[in-house]
Amino acid sequence: MKKHLYINGSWKSVNTYKPLYAPYSEETLAEIAQGTEEDVKEAVTAAKNAMIKMNKLSAYDRATILEKVAQKMDERREEFAEIIAKEAAKPIRAARGEVDRTV
Repeated sequence: MKKHLYINGSWKSVNTYKPLYAPYSEETLAEIAQGTEEDVKEAVTAAKNAMIKMNKLSAYDRATILEKVAQKMDERREEFAEIIAKEAAKPIRAARGEVDRTV
């Protein structure tokens, strides 16, 4: 499964992908996009522009956005835990704890 770059609200395909392996089984978990220097510049510019927009929002509006993000993450809690467990070779219980701390 190819994982593309997410820049400025859009998914972007690239020319180069690198496999992500599970440490113990050596199973290929995904193919991760390898961004270029230009991709980094584009991402940094997009982040700066987003920061300017976010700074103009009230604290309440920013909190509302973060609550929505947390809700979406919570809906996919088990999926995230399974990915962390495979990628980091952690017991699922430890991976769930990591997700709990994040959400």
